[in-house]
Amino acid sequence: MLAYGIDLVRACIASGLTADQALPRFGFQFAQGNDFFEEICKIRAMRQMWATTMKERFGAEDPRSMHVRIHTHTSGVSLTAQQPLVNLIRTTLHAFGAALSGVQAMEVSAYDEGFALPTEEAATLALRIQQVIQEETNITSVSDSLAGSYYVESLTNQLVEAALVLVEEIEAQGGYIAAQESGWQRRRVEASAERWRDLIDSGERTVVGLNKYQTDEPPPTDLFKIDPQVEQTAIERVEELKASRDNDAWEKGMQSFAEAAEALATKDFAALDGSLIEAAIDAARADATTGEMMGVLKSALGWRPPHEY
Repeated sequence: MLAYGIDLVRACIASGLTADQALPRFGFQFAQGNDFFEEICKIRAMRQMWATTMKERFGAEDPRSMHVRIHTHTSGVSLTAQQPLVNLIRTTLHAFGAALSGVQAMEVSAYDEGFALPTEEAATLALRIQQVIQEETNITSVSDSLAGSYYVESLTNQLVEAALVLVEEIEAQGGYIAAQESGWQRRRVEASAERWRDLIDSGERTVVGLNKYQTDEPPPTDLFKIDPQVEQTAIERVEELKASRDNDAWEKGMQSFAEAAEALATKDFAALDGSLIEAAIDAARADATTGEMMGVLKSALGWRPPHEY
């Protein structure tokens, strides 16, 4: 995340912005996993590294430039299809840790997401987890409430040290984007995922209900089901939009959007004449569909699966 942020700040500065003009608009999204203290310390470490890096490397002076505004999502990969109600315990601990670490916003996974989109009951319970923590625990009255704990401080420092080593490895390859395009990042992620899977398969890492404390219980039957008519209704709505929209305005909007996308692809920031976002808004106001605009971006930027880089 830090390495990616460094690349983004460099791009903003190359486009003519100062660090203090760009950074207050930055936000982050994290996943909150099972290791309670490590997940809290991960966010504490990110706050420390981000503030230091933005100040020392890019000369940020505005305090808002050094803030880390975080939206966290409880980790879906930590949930199990086996004994799905146990996922309520997992997501409660995820959300509790996120609140202790001081995130600004969060989304809690529903317990039945291992099977389908959440039912109304599951979605409501996920919301209630957040509401109980916010309204009943008084956690929000204290900032960084675990600060000073010998374990939390030590683990935070360990994560900072390890993360900065990783950032330097990425920087040595030319930055985050270059490391992604070379396939280096994909290889690291796949190796980590394989180690994690091996630990579970061997039983060294316990997952309740999956490799320990198993029970023979049938899968839930009251899952959310999408009405097939919903897809047909969506198709008809798009077809009606395309038939009734002002084609001249649509062509003008799409042309401007394509030009902005091409300018971004060539990193000719001066040619953007505003921003890609402004062009996208104009195209949307001319009734361009999301699919049409995504097609333009894919054509201009050459998007492809990570393994094809």
